[in-house]
Amino acid sequence: MRKSIVSLLAVALLSAGGAASAASLEKDMKDMGAIYSSLDKAKSGEEMHKMLTDLRAKAQDAKKGTPDKLVGKAPDSPEIKGYHQGIDDLIAQIDKTDALAKAGKLDEAKAEAKKLADIRNVNHQKFR
Repeated sequence: MRKSIVSLLAVALLSAGGAASAASLEKDMKDMGAIYSSLDKAKSGEEMHKMLTDLRAKAQDAKKGTPDKLVGKAPDSPEIKGYHQGIDDLIAQIDKTDALAKAGKLDEAKAEAKKLADIRNVNHQKFR
């Protein structure tokens, strides 16, 4: 009887953790979308740098989550590795864009930022 209760409690905790993780990932993705939408409105390299710093932090946090489509997959599965690679690609593009913003090359940074949407679109098709 005690083992059954402990097992049920463990399942409940794991389920709640998964739901919280999914909610956190969804929030990160929504926040990332809002930040991305505002990048083109940046009036200075410094302003864009701050936005990209926030975007990078959200991407790093999103990497800790698991999309609903991949729940139950092993951490070393090709699908999970692909999701992580997609986030890594996004972070690399954020860093490339941020380097231009920090150098004061705002127009170039805005042009480079448009590539973030391409990465997003490809990965949304795979994992959303």
